[in-house]
Amino acid sequence: TKITKAFLDTIEAAGYKPLLYGDKEWLIKEIDLSKLSAYDVWLSQMEDVPDYPYRFTMWQYANDVTIDGIAGYANMNISFIDYSEK
Repeated sequence: TKITKAFLDTIEAAGYKPLLYGDKEWLIKEIDLSKLSAYDVWLSQMEDVPDYPYRFTMWQYANDVTIDGIAGYANMNISFIDYSEK
C-alpha cells in the first residue's frame, strides 16, 4: 500500500489524474483501500456484472476482444466518470 500510494502521489504531483488499477482479489487482499480512498479505482474484472463490493469509477470487462485494424486482442473498458473534463 505504501509503494502504491507513493506511485499515485507522484503521478498526481506531475499534474495527472492517477487511478488505482487492479483486479478484485488484489484490491481486496493486497491493498489497504482506507489509505488510498483519495484515488479512483479502475477495476479489472472479466464478468458480465462485476461483484466488487466497493466503489470503482472505471471497469475493464474484457481483455480478449478483436477490433478491425488492431493486431491481437484489445481490452474493453467503461468509465463512469468523464475524465476528459478533469
